[in-house]
Amino acid sequence: MRFQLDEVRRIACDVARIENAKVEVIGVTPTGRGSNYAEVLMLALDSVRPPRRRTIDITRNGSESDLRQELAAKLLRDADEPRSADA
Repeated sequence: MRFQLDEVRRIACDVARIENAKVEVIGVTPTGRGSNYAEVLMLALDSVRPPRRRTIDITRNGSESDLRQELAAKLLRDADEPRSADA
């Protein structure tokens, strides 16, 4: 099953809420890699630094459980990465 972008956003928001209160999903957009992929746009929030914009690529094919697992792993990893020079 290929998830529509609005479904990806709904699931990403839910995963972010459950897994990490320091991440706010602000959007989902298609990528140039094809219709099976999407970018999740988010803000990494903490009390020390200003919000940092992040994007993560995810696969839109598979089960909802697969999508949730991929999102959880990538949201948590990317939220903790330091800000890059070009961010």
